[in-house]
Formats: sequence, C-alpha cells, structure tokens
Amino acid sequence: MSKKAILLICIPVLVIAAAVIFMIFTFNSGNGYSGIVTADGAPLANVSVSDGRNVVKTDENGKYYLKGYRKTRFITVTVPAGYTTESYYISADKNKADGYDFNLEKSSVPAGAEHSFLPISDTEIGENGFANG
Repeated sequence: MSKKAILLICIPVLVIAAAVIFMIFTFNSGNGYSGIVTADGAPLANVSVSDGRNVVKTDENGKYYLKGYRKTRFITVTVPAGYTTESYYISADKNKADGYDFNLEKSSVPAGAEHSFLPISDTEIGENGFANG
C-alpha cells in the first residue's frame, strides 16, 4: 500500500475522531451547579446531591459542585436518615450556576428507626413464565 493511500485513509479517520471528541466535550457538559445543604442553618456533610447523571457528596461545609450536563433538568438531594424536606429537588436553569441550596429539617422519626418497605416492580414475564428477551 502506498504512502498516499495510507494518508487518504488516515486523514479522514483523524478528522472524524477529532470531531467526535470535540462534540463529546462540548455538548456533554453544562455550566455546572453548586449549592449548600443545611439542616436548621447548620451545614450537613456527606449528603448526596445529583444532576440526573452525576452524584456528589457535600463537603464538611455542606457545599457541593456538580459539573452538569446538557440534559440536566433538576438538582436533587438524597435526604439522609433522621432528616426530612418537602423540597428535595430544584429545577435547573442553564443561566444559573450557583444557589441550588437545600435546607433539611430534623425528622420526628429518628435515624435507624424500624420501617417497612414494599418493593414494587414492573416485571415483564413472557408466555412461558420467563422474562422476555
């Protein structure tokens, strides 16, 4: 195979690869989102916060930063045991990077209290009693 033929193959492959990498980094990331999680005014550490794809934990000052991505619609907090909130999500605004703050309250149900859990699923069972697929 001649050098000219190799170049004719390699150049388009490199251009396509560069375009794909550019699109991944350009269209996959958002501006990022940040905020603080508090409980009755005091910062809470190690609370999980998500933008729908990325999940991070708050630092010792209750602060978090999510890098975001183009499909982010909500910023949500996973409420830890012993706390409660009515506002577990905030609508994401592409023009607003910070101020996604969550204030949790102490729950009347203590952490570690017994509870019941009823798992419900939409199991797809085929005619022969096995899962489809």
